[in-house]
Amino acid sequence: MFGRWQAQDLAQYKALLDDPYVWALLPEPYPDPFTDDLAASLIELSNETKHHDVRAVLADGVPVGQVRIFFAPADSVRESAEVSYWLGRDHWGCGIGARMVAAYVEEVTARFPSITMLIARIHRDNAASARIALKAGFHKTNVDDQDPNIEVYGIQLNR
Repeated sequence: MFGRWQAQDLAQYKALLDDPYVWALLPEPYPDPFTDDLAASLIELSNETKHHDVRAVLADGVPVGQVRIFFAPADSVRESAEVSYWLGRDHWGCGIGARMVAAYVEEVTARFPSITMLIARIHRDNAASARIALKAGFHKTNVDDQDPNIEVYGIQLNR
């Protein structure tokens, strides 16, 4: 279900992300124009592993979205991390989201045994993303201190 983004994924990556609807409730603004150079830079950045772990979500071997965990720079032990995810619009409502997040939580649990807590920061207007988190075992914990539009969901990983 997961793989690394590769340079040869450029056209698919750009097709998935060059869509203002996908970016509508993401924390960053839609980068218009979404150029090949930007897509290539983002693919390259996704494979740097110092502060995050990024995986392309594959359906029938083709990338359809992405999952990512982000480690706080000060957390050298990596006891907690933030998970984020997106799907290309053509794949919304197909049941992929909850499966990909649940599977990624399992992968993170196996690959990073020091992590005991995962959080997801979700825009309050993104009901679909909130449903995905809830189906994957997350629970709404609070509202972000810095942005009242962001709700925080968490999942305690049993060790």
